[in-house]
Formats: sequence, C-alpha cells, structure tokens
Amino acid sequence: MDFLRHAATFVRIADAGSLSSAARSLSLSVAMVSRQLSALERELGVELIRRNTRSLQVTEHGEAFLAQARRLMDAETNARNAVEIGAAQGRLLLSVPTSFALPELGGAIAAIAREHPRLTLDVRYEDRFVDLLAEGVDLAVRAGATPPDSPFLGARKLGKIDRILVASPKLLAQHGKIKTLRDLASAPCLTQGQTSAWTFGEDGRAVSVEIRSVLRTNSIVALRQLAIDGLGVARLPSWLAKTAIEQKALVRIVPTATLASVDLYAVFPQASRRSTALRAALDVLEKRLPPGLRAPVT
Repeated sequence: MDFLRHAATFVRIADAGSLSSAARSLSLSVAMVSRQLSALERELGVELIRRNTRSLQVTEHGEAFLAQARRLMDAETNARNAVEIGAAQGRLLLSVPTSFALPELGGAIAAIAREHPRLTLDVRYEDRFVDLLAEGVDLAVRAGATPPDSPFLGARKLGKIDRILVASPKLLAQHGKIKTLRDLASAPCLTQGQTSAWTFGEDGRAVSVEIRSVLRTNSIVALRQLAIDGLGVARLPSWLAKTAIEQKALVRIVPTATLASVDLYAVFPQASRRSTALRAALDVLEKRLPPGLRAPVT
C-alpha cells in the first residue's frame, strides 16, 4: 500500500468534507478515493471516517491520525524541498480576477511561466469566490474580502488597491460637471455588485451618498469600458483608470472625496503552504504586481 499517498487522500477528504469534493481536487474518481480511504483504514485497523449517505464525520481515531498525517505531509514536503535546486515544477491551478488578463497585470502571470518553465500553469480568469478545497485550486487571488477564517486555508497580503471616481468627458458634457458629492447623487452610476449607496471620506468624516445605479456588472474590466462609453460614473482602482485618464477617455471627479482602499490577497490551502511551486508563484506575484498594488515591506 502507498501509505503516504493514502494518508494524503485522507487529509484531503477531511479538509474538503466529502469524498466527491476530495476526488475533484485530486483529479480522481470518487470510487478511487473511497478505495484509498478503505485501504488506509484496513492498514491502521481503525475507522478514520464514519460515512453515511448524507455526511462524513471524522472519528476520534481519525482526529488523532489527522494531526499526525498533516505533520507527515509537511515532512515529505520539507524533504522534497531540501533536495530541489530552486526549480519549481509540477502543475499549479490558479484562480485570478479577470483584470489579470489586462496588460497592466497580465505580466505577472507571464512572469511565473517565464521564471519557472518546469511549472505547468492552469489559469482560470473569474470574478467569483471559489471553494479552493472542493475545486482543487492551488492559489486564488482575490480583492475586497477578508480571507476566510479557516484552519484549512492560508493567505498572504499582496497589496492594497486605491480607488477613485471617474466619468467620461462625454457623460460630463451631457450631464454637467460633477464637482461635489451632492452632484453625484443625481448622476447615473455604474456599480459592481448590489449596492445603493457609496461611502466616502470627506473632511475627516464618513459620508454616505445614495446613488442611482443604471447598470450593474460583476466585472471590473467591463465597468471601466462602460464608463469610457459614457454610460455613468464608476468607482475604479486607480491603476485600472490610469491609462484611460492619461488618454483623456476618463476624467477623475470629486478628488477631495476619498474611497476606502481594498486589500488584495493570495489564498491557498494550508496543506500546500510549503510547496515549492506555490512559494515560487507567490514570490513572482509580489515582485511583478504594479508598484501601486504591492504590499508595503514591514
């Protein structure tokens, strides 16, 4: 029996909470995952997971073995890393925002591939939160939300995103200049997600402004283009609006009112935190992100 492999499968089942989720993350069939678990239980002579048609429950013996199995996985990773010469290899599944397909950020992904040619990247561009364990994602980059408080997930802060208000010259010519937050209340606005008000900092206090959303999208990239097309006022990351402002396709409005910045995080399974491939990708991301996005050195 491949004890290490079966122990790793058991850890993945315990973390994912189901055989099917563990099977997806391991790219195995449910039947194969079930057989590996059964083989491990026969080898140890105890029941590790109590199964029924609706749920799984790690037994007392399973909890005791789980802690040791995690140490075993860490020891195996450390042993492998000790003999590697810095060349990350293997497959890495990344989930990144659609904005990473833009020239401003796309270089970060390309840099991982260039600096680590033995690493096979599977990159999913998507503006949604993913279940890393259930979907087998090795590294997810997400903005705006605090990483889940989970013993099974780790996170590294990559940077902070400043946001500004912008509108196209075409919109301002049609609607009139927007100089104050009071002017903003009557302007057509473009929103990401469901919101009926925007909060600003002005003169040392928080100000909430009810807005008139005329179009909502889940894509920050689409939001920029819609603003350029003159459909409404948008809140955009300053790095995303920079080129359009320089090209006079967008204009910053109400600069005295500040928007709260948004944190950018990399999230990954705790079981993979010592992986050479994961650490290599994280290091490249931190170096290759635009200066305005990088986390300050502490």
